[in-house]
Amino acid sequence: GDNVICGGYDCKLAWFDLDLSTKPYKLLRDLLQNPLIVPVKVLRGHALTHDLGVLDVTFHPSQPWLFSSGADATIRLFT
Repeated sequence: GDNVICGGYDCKLAWFDLDLSTKPYKLLRDLLQNPLIVPVKVLRGHALTHDLGVLDVTFHPSQPWLFSSGADATIRLFT
């Protein structure tokens, strides 16, 4: 399927599955009716180091694995 993984300074990885519906994201409407993009899953595992979190994210080419590297000098494997 079509997936997008975004890593951020907050040490979290947000997974968005683009095949969930005809829209590329779920809609969550607040009181002002402004749509927000809501991730399917939020992954955690890196520690904040020098105000940086996740530096890189990549999918394994043939396995359902996700690798991330962080400013904390670690590489995480998510299965």
